[in-house]
This record gives sequence, C-alpha cells and structure tokens, in this order.
Amino acid sequence: MKKLPEIFYMSSKEVDILISQLGISSDTQKLILKTILSYKKEAIDYSSFIEEHSVRIRGLKGELDFLFRKLYEVKRGIVANKIAIDGEFLPDSIILTDEASYDFYYYSIDDLFLKTYIGIELFSSLLTVKNVESSLLVFQDEFITISDSN
Repeated sequence: MKKLPEIFYMSSKEVDILISQLGISSDTQKLILKTILSYKKEAIDYSSFIEEHSVRIRGLKGELDFLFRKLYEVKRGIVANKIAIDGEFLPDSIILTDEASYDFYYYSIDDLFLKTYIGIELFSSLLTVKNVESSLLVFQDEFITISDSN
C-alpha cells in the first residue's frame, strides 16, 4: 500500500504550524483541511465530500476552492477534474500530496492535459501540428528517428 503524504502523519500542532506557514487564516479553510485529513486518504471523491459536509460547513465549495489554490501554489494539493458524459468539466477528486512530489506533478500534468483536451475540442475541429504549435505546445525543429539497429 502506498504511503500517505507527510501531512497525514503530523501532529495537530504541526498541522497548525503548516497551516500558518501556508498563509491559511480562514477558520473555515482550516476546518476543511482538518476534515480532509481525517479521511486518511490521499484522494477523496469531490462530490461525496461536498454532499457530506456542505450542511456543516458554510460556503464549502468556495472555501475549498480558495484552500486548494493555496495548496496548489505550494505544490501540496490539487482538485483534479473530469469530463462528464455531456462534456461538462467537473471537479473529480480532492488530492493532498507531499510538497513538489511526483504525485503532485502527475496529477497536475494529468489535469493540464484534460484542460488542454477540452480547449482543443472547443476551438478546433482537427488536432494538427500547426494548431498545437500555435496555441499549446512548441515542438523541436528536429525529430529523432528511431531505427532498428539489428
């Protein structure tokens, strides 16, 4: 089983110190983070979390968004998204990671590709090299040819 991020193993006092260092001053955001930590899971289903805690925590969606903007800035967490059947872009998972860990970059890049895919679907009919180069990625001038060396 994969080890959880270090924040899950911190004492309550250490979590309070980290919260302070991250610049989280909102009592609601502190409560949300501590609630997430109580799950003892790296990733939590966004919809279930909102449904379960929206009555108890006022303004949960907005405060959760602000909290994860801060966590994303310090490379410690992300709200990953998904594409619904109707094509709508929706929050999917609440994810805490170690600071600047491989997991953080994995989820961030995965989410970025999803957002890029949505952008391509909305603004162009074909994914061509020209479309990609002009708006999304820049390719190198030369490509390496892979050949069979046998």
